[in-house]
Amino acid sequence: MADTEFFTIGHIVAPHGVRGDVRIYPDTDFPERFLEMKYAYIDGVKYAVKEARFHKRVVLVKFDGT
Repeated sequence: MADTEFFTIGHIVAPHGVRGDVRIYPDTDFPERFLEMKYAYIDGVKYAVKEARFHKRVVLVKFDGT
């Protein structure tokens, strides 16, 4: 079985609000990919993306279970 390769498309910079959103600074030429994501891997752990939206220069992402 081949190892899975990951690549960085953004960096979590801060929490946002009191409902579990995080601010992600996009590090990609196609930030709209955040709107279509079903999963994200953080430190090798898979998280389901519940919602993503743009806010100023960052993407606000809510992961399932938060």
